[in-house]
Amino acid sequence: MTDKKTDLPNGWSLVTHGTWEVSVAPDGLLMLPRHLVPSEVADFVAAIQEAAKVGAAKQATAAAEPKSARSAASVTSTLIISDEEPPVGATKLGNSDAPSFSVIGRRTV
Repeated sequence: MTDKKTDLPNGWSLVTHGTWEVSVAPDGLLMLPRHLVPSEVADFVAAIQEAAKVGAAKQATAAAEPKSARSAASVTSTLIISDEEPPVGATKLGNSDAPSFSVIGRRTV
């Protein structure tokens, strides 16, 4: 089974192996899943090993850039906080003071 790397226009990359897809941020940070079943371990290990190579390459590229270029490039947030209506094509997220539950049994406040 071969690994597949997809570079996205926003600087992120997706590394796929079998049933697993690992996200690599523009700064090389690897985004890990919270859960996997035993039968997925081999695909996950292969995907995360390849993602580590992609992340290390992104970090090496960033380290070679002048600091001013890195500072400008590191501002990649797509989160917009506003009381106004969202732009066309965007969906306004709900806001609540109530506790949220991101994963069963794990409470975030």
